[in-house]
Amino acid sequence: MAPVYATKEDLAEYLEEDTAPDNAAHLLKRASLLVDGLLIGASYNTDTNEQPTDASVADALLDATVIQAAYWHHNGLPDEGAGRYGSVSIGSVSLSRGEGAPSAGSFDGQTVAPGVRTVLQLAGLVPVRPQVVG
Repeated sequence: MAPVYATKEDLAEYLEEDTAPDNAAHLLKRASLLVDGLLIGASYNTDTNEQPTDASVADALLDATVIQAAYWHHNGLPDEGAGRYGSVSIGSVSLSRGEGAPSAGSFDGQTVAPGVRTVLQLAGLVPVRPQVVG
């Protein structure tokens, strides 16, 4: 089972709500999977539950997860049809991509929320680092 990096309480706090949305567990699980995908190639220590042992890494994964979950809370999950197409015509076929359509800001066909990559980059978790020569 894949790790989940934030709790319902974390999401409620980020959303500045008293309680988390009804689908919070689902949002957090999906967001944690997306974050895991963005971390392919990253190296950090984990415990037996696959949770990071370094507090700064744990904080970054929590932040990235709640940012993504909050984005989906406000915009809908990709499989709910959010942002697939702005318009579709059958006669003479005419498709128009919606705002949330897969693009350079997507991963595995899912839109990555603004701020998620930045949190991971600032924590040194994105496995691509520039090499300065000179």
